Amino acid sequence: MGRFGLAYLGLMAAVSAAMMVLMQVAAGSDPGGDNGLIAMVVLPLPLVLSVLWGWAVMAAFPGRALVMAAGAAVIVAALLEPGPMIAQAGVNMAAGLGAGWALRMRLRPDAALVLCAGILVPMAVWSVRQVGVDEQMSLLRQDMTTVFESRIPASATPQQRQEALDRELKRLDAVLDVLARIYPAMLATGLLTQALLILGLVWMSARITGGLTQGRRFGSFARFRVPFGVVWLFIAGLGLIVTRAEPAATAGLNLALLTALVLSIQGIAVQVEVLGRMLSPAGRMMYWLVMGMFFAPLVVAAGVLLGLADQWLDFRKLDAAEVDEDEKVV
Repeated sequence: MGRFGLAYLGLMAAVSAAMMVLMQVAAGSDPGGDNGLIAMVVLPLPLVLSVLWGWAVMAAFPGRALVMAAGAAVIVAALLEPGPMIAQAGVNMAAGLGAGWALRMRLRPDAALVLCAGILVPMAVWSVRQVGVDEQMSLLRQDMTTVFESRIPASATPQQRQEALDRELKRLDAVLDVLARIYPAMLATGLLTQALLILGLVWMSARITGGLTQGRRFGSFARFRVPFGVVWLFIAGLGLIVTRAEPAATAGLNLALLTALVLSIQGIAVQVEVLGRMLSPAGRMMYWLVMGMFFAPLVVAAGVLLGLADQWLDFRKLDAAEVDEDEKVV
C-alpha cells in the first residue's frame, strides 16, 4: 500500500473518530434542547461507519492496515469523549469489517449474515443488561398509560375513566407478557435485519464504486433457499413448546418464531418465482404493493408454509438445476 493508501486510511480513521465523538455528545444531549437536532442527525452514523469500513475491505485495502486504522479511530474517540456510544460505534465498525471480509471471501450469504450478526451480539447483550426486559416493558407500559388516559373523553366521570383505563391496561398487560416471552426472538430478528442491511449496503457501495470485482455477486432472490438444518431447528422449537415445561417452552417458542421467519423468506422467494412466470412486471409490482399494505401477515404465514414445503418438494427445481450445472462442469 502506497502513500495514498496510508493517507486515505488516516483520513477514514479521523472522520470515524469525529463521528463517534459526535455520537457520544448527542447521546448525552437533552432531546428537548438545542442538541436534539444533533441527536437526530447522528442517528444513522453507526450504520454509516459499518458501510464505510466494509467498503474499504471490498476496495482491496490490506486487512491488517484496516484493522489498525479502525482501532486507532476507536482509541482516539474514547480518549476524547469516553462513553458507551464509542463502544457501540466500535462494534458497528467491526461488523462492517466482517461484512466486507465475508463478501470479499465469497462466503455463503447465510454464513456472511450469521457472521455479521454475531459481531453485533455482545453490544446487544450489554444493552439488555443495562436496561432489562422487565424494565423495558415497564417503561412501555407507562408510555401507553399516558396515551390511554389522553384518549378518554373529558366528559367521563372519574369512575368511568378508571374503568376504561383498567380495561385498556388489562389488554396491554397481556400483550406485554407475550412480548416479554418472545423478546429473544425479536432481538435476534433485529440483529439479523441490521446485519442484512449492513451486508446489502456494503455490497451496493462496492458495486457502485467498482470494488466488487473480487467480491460475491449474488444471484436472483427468486432462487433463495435456506439450509435444511433450519427445518430441524423449527421442529425442535415446536417440540420444546409441546413439553410446556419452563423455561424450555419459552425457549422453544423463540426458536420456532425465529426459524419460521427465516423459512418465510424462502417461501416469499417461491412466490416471487411463481409470480414472475404468471404476471408482467407491472402486475407483480401491483400485487406486492397490495399484499404488503393490506395482507402482510398473510404473506408471512403463507411464506412459512411454502418455505417448509419447498424444502422437500423443490417447487423451483433448484436441485435439478444444480445437477445440470455439475454435469456441465464435468
